[in-house]
Amino acid sequence: GAVVFAIFRRLEVNGDGLDPADYQLVGVLGEVSSPIRPGGVGEIRYTQGGTRRSVPARAADPIERGTEVVVLKYERGVAEVRRLEELAAEGAAGERSSIP
Repeated sequence: GAVVFAIFRRLEVNGDGLDPADYQLVGVLGEVSSPIRPGGVGEIRYTQGGTRRSVPARAADPIERGTEVVVLKYERGVAEVRRLEELAAEGAAGERSSIP
């Protein structure tokens, strides 16, 4: 334990420490690896900090495997996600409505 602590301490002192923002899940783009059913929990996979990871996920609507999603919230070990295409469509509609 002391060796690991010393390594992390040295990283912090050198300024090369870990940036917590690099490990925030909100805003991360992922892919559904296990379908998300209505009222249930599925799973998403994502890459962060050069490592491939997975986390349980929920959504307001069912989402099939292979769909790209964005993490909106992360609480109690479960990510709340939404389809990337839905968010992109909303963003495009907002841009069109703001054009004079």
